[in-house]
Amino acid sequence: MNMFTVQILQMLLHDGQAELSDILCRLAVTRRMFLYYQKQLNDFLEASGLPGTLLAEERLYLKGPEREAYMRLLEGLDPRAYYLEAGERRECMLLMIGITGKPLTLEDFVNVFHVSRRTLLSDVNTIKDSLQKQKIALLNWPKYGYYFQGDELHIRYQLFLAYHNRENLCIDRIKRQILTEELARQYPKLKADAFLEHLVHLLTESETCGKEHFVYFSVQDLAQTILLTLLRGKKQPILPLLDKKEISCTEGTEYLKKGLSRMEIELEPGEQQYLWLVLQSAKVSGSDISGCQELILELARDIQTEFKIVCGIDLFQNIEFFEMFLLHVRSMYYRTRYRIKTTSFYDHPEEVNPAFSHITKQVMEKISPKYNLLMDEAEIQFISYYFFCMEEQKLSSGEKPEEKVVIVCASGLGSSAYIRCQVSRLFEHAFTIQLSDLRNLDSVLDEHTRLIISTLKIEENLRKGIPFIKISTILTPQNRQELIDWLLRQEAYIQKNGAIRDILNIIKKYTVIQDHEKLFSRLNKYFRTDPLWKRDLTLRDLLKPESVQIYDTAPGWQEGIRLAAQPLLKSGYIKEAYLTAILQTIEKHGPYCEIISGVLLAHAEPSGNVCCPVMSLALFQTPIWSESWKKHITAIFILGVIDHYSHASALAELVTALSKNETYRRLPQYKTPQELYQTLTEDP
Repeated sequence: MNMFTVQILQMLLHDGQAELSDILCRLAVTRRMFLYYQKQLNDFLEASGLPGTLLAEERLYLKGPEREAYMRLLEGLDPRAYYLEAGERRECMLLMIGITGKPLTLEDFVNVFHVSRRTLLSDVNTIKDSLQKQKIALLNWPKYGYYFQGDELHIRYQLFLAYHNRENLCIDRIKRQILTEELARQYPKLKADAFLEHLVHLLTESETCGKEHFVYFSVQDLAQTILLTLLRGKKQPILPLLDKKEISCTEGTEYLKKGLSRMEIELEPGEQQYLWLVLQSAKVSGSDISGCQELILELARDIQTEFKIVCGIDLFQNIEFFEMFLLHVRSMYYRTRYRIKTTSFYDHPEEVNPAFSHITKQVMEKISPKYNLLMDEAEIQFISYYFFCMEEQKLSSGEKPEEKVVIVCASGLGSSAYIRCQVSRLFEHAFTIQLSDLRNLDSVLDEHTRLIISTLKIEENLRKGIPFIKISTILTPQNRQELIDWLLRQEAYIQKNGAIRDILNIIKKYTVIQDHEKLFSRLNKYFRTDPLWKRDLTLRDLLKPESVQIYDTAPGWQEGIRLAAQPLLKSGYIKEAYLTAILQTIEKHGPYCEIISGVLLAHAEPSGNVCCPVMSLALFQTPIWSESWKKHITAIFILGVIDHYSHASALAELVTALSKNETYRRLPQYKTPQELYQTLTEDP
């Protein structure tokens, strides 16, 4: 078994099948390579006494009906039967160098990994080259063996990255074994296997030991991060990083320190501070949002301001989402300022909608130097996802359905609002969505509750017989499919949308549905009878064919803006004063509205100079060159806004359309406005 065969099997364990296209995308391999790995997997399964897999009609199926048997096989796989890919081996080497208390030589690596010295020397050189880019040196002295030299915060960040890159159960177990074996060597009195379990218990208890109302996310991963930190600190203690006045809310940290002390693990002063930072980076605390550190409030406001400048969306429009945002900005600040990684945010990072990643990256690249933040791709995606939670709920309190779905998280804080936004859109507002924490779940569940959804495992005795679906914070395709299947069985939905269910059943009977969720969404939009003001505005609602123009070029960006605005001025959708405001804003902020390379989305603050949300486009086949910006401008969209949120869905569609197959790079090739309009507004 290797990482490819294990990942294929893991994808099949959810419901016994998976789309071939999803597997190829997830593994980033060709069809030919997939067939090679499928044969390897089948050989292994059959040698283990289990039926293999079957590829039919572009889907891969498990032949055996008992998925639990496959899971037991995977969970019980001997790590020695797992073939480490080169990248996995290097990550393990990095971890061993970072935490092992005794000198490590090349011979030690030969004995552990059972590959040639030549291969391992190549691995060492690859690790050296990678670390040098982070200003970290990998050195080797006979007395000390291999060791790191450089900024200790950056060294620990590289160790966190190496550890938390765990794509499958096997490599997860191997990396965890590296930690526990070193723990047993350094603390022989401790039972290494039970230590992590005890650490999870301490962390969970510390959430309620004082006055602060908080919860740690991904407690299992946090416990492993703390163990990694303890082992690294034993080998190379870190110096104190903060003044005492910068440290607050220490009850949870003190509780954990006492628990470690009872196990005879004592921390140096610098390590005590670092432990506090690690805990802050994984904490979602709602005890006193108004008392949040001024620096973190300033950071949240800067992000909000920059988002509004770039695309006109205001995080403050919905106070609940801004408070949720602030909770996560606080933990994000500690992670990115002090180079800490306590978990991988997404089970399936490729499933995060990429529409706003470019905008978020622009915003954070501008803000990060002010606060000395290190934003990796996961942090960028995490913030960008807030775009999809910004639109206010369209249903008033009087229109909420009686039947409800309950979303449960450990504290009732933070990510549950993420999930509510996704589920509400998926369910087309057919149910009231209510949030709850575990402590209050019993009082929330009643005769109107039809479903419980959570990222946690909710024990059967707590559910009161109500159906339960376990999901990821960012819904995976499997999560969405399971939720849609449940929805299509509910009377509350069928009464209004029975035709959609019937059409889906007919289509399933005669063909294979490639993307169940998109088809479901398109059918809902087709049959929807809501008036325009009650539904999400689409790109076609804002951008009309007659508002798309193609020009050879323009003398400068000002003239390009004026040309792009002409259809809206002539039709009366915007007034000259709005165009003036756009030009003044760009003069002040520069190309703030470049939503993707070479494409401007020019807009100003909402005012009475725009009659309704609207958009126009001017494409320049010879891009405009701006000497002051040192940029080429290929296309300029004019966005007329009446508020800070109603255009969010249309903007998501636009950025997605431009990003798809890198359409934005091919814009000058379009010869007619009709062809360009069709490309931008076609169904994704």
